Amino acid sequence: MREGPRDLAPSLDIDPLRAGPAPVPAATVVLLRDSARGLEALLVQRPRATAFMGGAHVFPGGKLALEDASEAVRARCVGPSDETLRHALGPSEEIDAVTARALHVAAIRETFEEVRDT
Repeated sequence: MREGPRDLAPSLDIDPLRAGPAPVPAATVVLLRDSARGLEALLVQRPRATAFMGGAHVFPGGKLALEDASEAVRARCVGPSDETLRHALGPSEEIDAVTARALHVAAIRETFEEVRDT
């Protein structure tokens, strides 16, 4: 007899009513380029030993670090203003301009870290 979605659900431990982990500020980068072969995307492979999605190919990114919002890092940033970066993230009352800059920094930092390690 063929198994249906309801037959598989208990083995997947999926409960849409169960509270999940609290979200944490994080950033992801989608890097694309047009090449002779067509559109290409940068993906990195998560370590196989990682508990969550080990071995999966993902876009680079990760959690916001305290240093991403530090004055030392902010002093080195050039380009758009904090407010411009906040607007680039879309409408949100939960993200202030300083956090928006830190999220952009985190995205860049995580990309460098993950690509450097490959």
